[in-house]
Amino acid sequence: MPFPQLDLAVLLTLAGIGGLVIGSFLNVVIHRLPIMLERELREAIREHAKPESGPERPQAQDRFDLWWPPSACPACHGRIAPWDNLPLVGYLRLRGRCAGCGSKISLRYPLVETLTALLFLVVAWQFGASWATPLAWLFVALLIVQSAIDLDHKILPDELVYILLWSGLAASLLGYFTEPSAAILGALAGYGALYLLRFLWLQAFGREALGLGDTKFVAALGAWFGWQALPSLLLMGALLGIVVTVALRLIREPEGEREIAFGPYLAIAGGVHLFFGGEIARLFVQ
Repeated sequence: MPFPQLDLAVLLTLAGIGGLVIGSFLNVVIHRLPIMLERELREAIREHAKPESGPERPQAQDRFDLWWPPSACPACHGRIAPWDNLPLVGYLRLRGRCAGCGSKISLRYPLVETLTALLFLVVAWQFGASWATPLAWLFVALLIVQSAIDLDHKILPDELVYILLWSGLAASLLGYFTEPSAAILGALAGYGALYLLRFLWLQAFGREALGLGDTKFVAALGAWFGWQALPSLLLMGALLGIVVTVALRLIREPEGEREIAFGPYLAIAGGVHLFFGGEIARLFVQ
């Protein structure tokens, strides 16, 4: 099916506005999805627990998902007015503070919205009026939201990783980014290689070097770009992780062994590969 013929200026305008709106929604996902997963885990534990003194009356739990309750200030719990909830505009209008209590609004909100809009613009500029553009928009949006959650909570939720994996396979079937056979092999090889590394490290040192979320994330990147891209993706992600970790330890006092979020570095490698994949692959081979 041909993509609607759009003038480049119109496409860039849609990309910028759409990026701000999607970035605002990504902020909701970043904040709420970990809470939703924690609630589900607590509920599962409570349902499987067997109280010694008869059945326990289930506790009512207020609805909490990506759509309800409406946005509110985390400090005073006051509802945010619709005009103050406009992407980036609301933050600038309020000068970064809650209209009700005056508490500071996290800088992450405008940063995520701005980053999403900028990446959407770059995608539209590079891929133009083709189905590769909305596919790449989905890709970068998933990278942003997973990176932020991994930084905050050291988890890569299956719900998001699987969307990334299956959308990569679907994109290959539509003829974008890689061939279907390369996508399938990339998913299998990405998961297998990281799982083997994780197993060997656990056997050698008695602790995990990578989480299962990282192995699934690499599998998803392999589905998007094929097995040929895995060496450069892993090398770039590992080098970024090493450089940033060493730099942070030089800047501030070490606080003992801390779990490192590997997802953001893999996400950066995936984003760079989206825009410069061919050149990176050639440099890596050389």
